[in-house]
Amino acid sequence: MRISLGRVLQTINIITMLIVFYSLFSECNECYSLFGSESKIAILLYLIIFIFLSRKSIVQDRLFYKVVIFSIVIAINQRYAFLAIDGSNMMHYSLYNGSNVFSSIVGLSVYTLFFMGISYFFPRRLEYEIKNIFTMKNILIKRYAIIAVLLFIAAAIIKLFQLYGFGLSGIGFNAESQNIFLRYFLRFMQIEVLYTIAFFLFMQVRSDLKSNALLHILMFFMIIFSVLSGSKAGLLFIILNSVFYIYLSGRDIVFKINIRTFMKAVALTMVAILLFSVNDVIRSVVWHNNINVKDYNAVNIVNQISERISIVDDSIRVDNLDNNEVGYRDIRDKVNIINTTYSSIDALIPTTLFPDIVRPQHALSYAYGNDPFEVNGILTNSGYVWGFYGFNKYVFNFFGGIVALILQYLFWISFLHIVFIIIKNIIIRGAIILFFVQQNTYFFITMFSMDEWLSPYLDRTISIILSVLLLLTLSIIFRGQRAYDS
Repeated sequence: MRISLGRVLQTINIITMLIVFYSLFSECNECYSLFGSESKIAILLYLIIFIFLSRKSIVQDRLFYKVVIFSIVIAINQRYAFLAIDGSNMMHYSLYNGSNVFSSIVGLSVYTLFFMGISYFFPRRLEYEIKNIFTMKNILIKRYAIIAVLLFIAAAIIKLFQLYGFGLSGIGFNAESQNIFLRYFLRFMQIEVLYTIAFFLFMQVRSDLKSNALLHILMFFMIIFSVLSGSKAGLLFIILNSVFYIYLSGRDIVFKINIRTFMKAVALTMVAILLFSVNDVIRSVVWHNNINVKDYNAVNIVNQISERISIVDDSIRVDNLDNNEVGYRDIRDKVNIINTTYSSIDALIPTTLFPDIVRPQHALSYAYGNDPFEVNGILTNSGYVWGFYGFNKYVFNFFGGIVALILQYLFWISFLHIVFIIIKNIIIRGAIILFFVQQNTYFFITMFSMDEWLSPYLDRTISIILSVLLLLTLSIIFRGQRAYDS
């Protein structure tokens, strides 16, 4: 028996809907003081509409729409199952007292369904062009893929050397103290970019997802790098790359229903739980120079993972920033249309024209009551997630945020058209598309802020171009060396 990923996603949505429905009639009423019945009814209506809009007959061969549906299920829908069972599953539960959860759920639902709606009309001609790139085969690409893996491993080692050898923490380190190589090489030879390039190349010479030693080595090193650098997104990044590539190539992901598949799913879940726990410890030690001991039981970790990859909790919290009963600090002077415009301009250019502008994710931390703190002699602040709904609504109001969604979507379409017009190299095109499809679906939905969403456009485009040029140069050198040796 076989089942497609699309069917798996539909099953997750249906199970979530049943859990929410069951919780409406549960006797444990004290569990739902925050996540009440009216909120659950709103979620039920949202899920019914979502399930209808994600039917196979509607999705069919719409490549980008599939990617959007996958991103929404991960970033939003799966979280409702946890919160419907027990509203106290929300991280930092005390921060939500006095929150209007029902209004937030309705608003998030409207924004999500609207985003689905405009995504459905992704230009078919552009999808056709993308599909051609992701199905093109080239016998020379395998050599490029091997070199790309070596570049990725080298950059990962240099980055880890930078993190550990120079005593840098995840936040607040003084980049000015580093030499030119460390400051600028890794800016344009980014780990995620090199992984995406190598992955794209390997997938181009594969007809299916069977075992491939070098591809597995690439994934293994990406996970190891993520763990050692204290990042929790390594495995998620790998999954997003894999799923989006297959969808953009016009194929579907099909699983065999047997014991082997079940064991793989169990193993992947256990690995995710283990990596999350290890990363938590490393972040405490490397980033903050202390060990934060937590309750690392499986249920708690799964809930934390669910919250980490979702924006539901964040959206509810952000949506109540102006609620006087909640007691958050006022940040209207820091996060508004004018400051957003300035920070967005800064994000799109290779310099800083407005150094005094407070980054929205840092302003959000201040709103929650966190004051700046010193790390390695630098005064800094932690960043919090806004989510596409929270940020757009807060800055542009509810209906202005809808308009902003349309403009952001048009910006993304325009960017892709420019890529197709200007860039002719297939490797650069493919890597840019694969990277920015993620940036404009899952990472857009879960955005830290507008400027954080925009900032990769220049840096990572340049990084992809320079990385591929270096890749092609090394390929020519190695090929010439082999010819000389022979």
